Amino acid sequence: MNTIFETRHFRVSELSETALPALQQFFEENPDYFIMVSGAGPAPDEAQREYASMPPPELMQGKRWFMGVYDQGGVLVGNLIVASDLGAKQVWHIALMMLATRLHGQGLGYELYEGLESWIKSAGAKWLRLGVAERNTRGIRFWDRCGFSRLRSRADVLEGQQVYVLLKPLAEAGAAAYLELVPRDKSDDVN
Repeated sequence: MNTIFETRHFRVSELSETALPALQQFFEENPDYFIMVSGAGPAPDEAQREYASMPPPELMQGKRWFMGVYDQGGVLVGNLIVASDLGAKQVWHIALMMLATRLHGQGLGYELYEGLESWIKSAGAKWLRLGVAERNTRGIRFWDRCGFSRLRSRADVLEGQQVYVLLKPLAEAGAAAYLELVPRDKSDDVN
């Protein structure tokens, strides 16, 4: 396994298609995220769907990483999906950051995020963006505490709810410089 980065409690490695059965099992054992976002547990082929899901071709300029998060015992306890240069150079996007439900509330999500951000910064990113569903109130609080700010909301991503587009500048270049590069994220409808 190709290790991308490590933290005190986790090793993050790229996942290949051969790991999809283990990831599917992880999703089924940790359905809370899927229930919150879509109202139902993971689909029987959720891991395959996530693995095959790509950003819109007109936005993708860099690379996409599909990663597993492993604990010290080598057990799969999370999934990360990240894209570089999304919409513009030096803009990275977190498509998914999921950690086993049993690990919530222990500060481990922050540890994982700090390791992820450090790796992303070392690759030269200036901005980090993501989308979070409005029903994911716990996720909204988490990303706020990680230093992200809302840019806009979108109604065209998830059926029946808004998705907030969040941004965190990682360098001296701020949100205004980002919005010049990625005008599609400009909006006056932030809640």
